[in-house]
Amino acid sequence: MLAIDRITSDPNILNGKACVRGMRITVSIVLNLIANGMNKAENP
Repeated sequence: MLAIDRITSDPNILNGKACVRGMRITVSIVLNLIANGMNKAENP
């Protein structure tokens, strides 16, 4: 299994949800944006 160090989980940050390291953006938000068709060229 691959070790991904860009994804972190800390109970003191966003209630322990999986986040992008050093940022307060959850993995679920990133996946939701991709699933809804957002690409690299688009910025929120």
